[in-house]
This record gives sequence, structure tokens and C-alpha cells, in this order.
Amino acid sequence: MRSLKQTSSHNQSGFTLIELIIVIVIIGILAAIAVPKFQGLTEEAENAATKAVAANLVSAAAINYAKVKSGTAGATATTTCAEVAALLTDLDTSVYDVQTTTYPECTVQKGTSGLKVTFTVPN
Repeated sequence: MRSLKQTSSHNQSGFTLIELIIVIVIIGILAAIAVPKFQGLTEEAENAATKAVAANLVSAAAINYAKVKSGTAGATATTTCAEVAALLTDLDTSVYDVQTTTYPECTVQKGTSGLKVTFTVPN
């Protein structure tokens, strides 16, 4: 009898197999929910960047237009979308393609398969 009492009086430490399985199942459920949410973020970020480039081109063209109309020295009117793109000195033309549809409408696109944004140049 003493041997039974001695073995049952020892405290167990650690987790049981059931507890470990429950934790693994919970982690699996959380991963199944979280992973699909993160998969579309790259495309959304690229689309937002393309829209921002288009907005920057419109702003640069508007500033240039105001300079031309006010007679600021060195300001020249833009007549093509390529000239509008040249107004942004930090625009990476190897990444973003600016094309003329029917001037003053231009399009900007990241690569060949990215979102295509059409914008109108102030003139």
C-alpha cells in the first residue's frame, strides 16, 4: 500500500498529450484564418503605389502648368505624357510605364500586368 501512496503523491509536471493536441489545433485554426488575409496584401500595395504615381504625375503636371501660365523662367508646356513623366525626376521608368492614350489623357502601369491607371493632365 505504501508504494501506491508514494506514487500518487508525486506531483506531475508538464502538459498532457490532450493539452498539446488542443494547442496545435488552435494554432492551425488561427493560421488558416490569417494566411489568406495576408496573401492579397502584395497586390493591394502594388495597386496603391500605382495610384500614388498617377496622383504624383497629375500634381507635377499641375505645378508645371501653373509655372507656365505665370511665366516662370525655365518652365515649358508639356505636350506628351512622356514629358509629364519627365517632370518627376525620381520616377523609376523601368518599373512604371507612362503612355499616351489621347493627350491630355495618360496611363501609368506597373510592368505589363499591373493595374493601369488613367489620368488627365491639366492643360
